[in-house]
Order: sequence, then C-alpha cells, then structure tokens
Amino acid sequence: MGAGALALGVFAPLGSPPIFESQTLFGNGAADGTIVLAAATIAFFLSLRRTYRWLLLPGFAALAVVVWDVIAFLNAVSAANSQIADDMAGNPFARLGAVAAGAKQLKWGWAVLGIGIGLVIGASILGWGGQVSETTANTKRCPFCGKEIVVEAIQCEHCGEILKG
Repeated sequence: MGAGALALGVFAPLGSPPIFESQTLFGNGAADGTIVLAAATIAFFLSLRRTYRWLLLPGFAALAVVVWDVIAFLNAVSAANSQIADDMAGNPFARLGAVAAGAKQLKWGWAVLGIGIGLVIGASILGWGGQVSETTANTKRCPFCGKEIVVEAIQCEHCGEILKG
C-alpha cells in the first residue's frame, strides 16, 4: 500500500500558483518525481519478495527527496512573496499583489507522499521482527549453530555437532 501511495503521490497536485495549473512532483521538470517513482517500484518488488528490512532504503530515499522538495517549495513561495512586496512597495495596488502572492498553497499530494513514505518505512520496521522463523513442535534449534533441526536428531545436519539428549 505504501508503494502505491508513493506512486500516486508523484502525480498528485502538490501546489498551485495563482492563475497556473497545479504542480506535481513528476511534472515539475526535475528528476525528483522519477526518483520517488523508482523508490515506489523498488518498494513494491521488495514487498512482493517479503524482504521487508530492505524497504528502509527506498523509504528514506523518497523521504529525502520529498523533504528537499517541501523546503524548496516553501523557500520559493517565501521568495516570491518578498519579491512581490518589494516590487509593489508604494503602489496603491500593493494589497492586491499580496493577495495574489498568498494564493500559492500546498495541496493534498504532499499528504499522499507522506502517507506512502510512512507506510513503506513502517512496513520495514515491522518486518524486522517477522523475518525470524518460529520453531514448531517437530523442530528445535541447534545449540551450536542456531539452525532448525528435527527434535529427534542426534547430530546437527548443518554444523555436524553431536547433540546430547
């Protein structure tokens, strides 16, 4: 689910400047959307293989790209607001320029990306505990090598040690 949310978030609207259409992570012209989409694809295939501990890599890669883009987006909005305020200083329509500058806003795509990253990293953290196989009533662990062996075994088939009792 996390990989799907990441893939969807790449194409979801992230911000909307005044007058223009919404911006997406994939459509902004940078490689950021491609990196997050690749991370989502890797996370999907790792989930299929049930190698959950490796999900941290695409999860943190996507997190780094998204945090970088949020900071860049907020800096661009701040710079645009400052530029409009400087350009409109002393102008009777300065208030109108401030309203137009404030129209740029964050959209729901950031939330989808955050949920996807959270699910991928969460699955990795929860998957760390699920990697250890449980012993059954018919098997036990070898005290020398730790591998599973049949309860009735007198010699470990993995390390060759003789088992007592």
